[in-house]
Amino acid sequence: MTAASPASPIDDRYWHDRWAGRQIGFHQPTPTPLLLKHWPSLGVAAGAKVFVPLAGKSNDLAWLASQGHRVLGVELSQLAIDQFFAEHGLAPEAGVRAWQERLNPLWRKFTGGCNLNRKLDDLIRLAGFTIAHLETAYAKGLRPMSYIYSGRARV
Repeated sequence: MTAASPASPIDDRYWHDRWAGRQIGFHQPTPTPLLLKHWPSLGVAAGAKVFVPLAGKSNDLAWLASQGHRVLGVELSQLAIDQFFAEHGLAPEAGVRAWQERLNPLWRKFTGGCNLNRKLDDLIRLAGFTIAHLETAYAKGLRPMSYIYSGRARV
């Protein structure tokens, strides 16, 4: 392959370029339907470790963790990892949290299952990870919909 030729899917540059260019049409806003359909028939015990290669920022990871599994997602792109961990979450102020609880059912319906009322650092720890770096802040927008967690975690 010459320097001028485009990267192919078997080249790591291809995936880095896709994430950098936000060409991630393969990312789904909800867990993979076939995973939801077939996972119960596999009989994987609660608490079992589950390995997800090339995980991206897949909602499959959070869904598997919510089923009681310890999930290890491996990803090539640091952008994907950062975006997976950057998420709306439960705000520290009681008044904002109350609004997040009220709005969450409607929010989930219109955002593909995204939640406003999860304390993400606790969920990440419960999934068996250690938080290496965590930042929380309000982004631009209405406070109940703009509290963001971002950081990095490791096994």
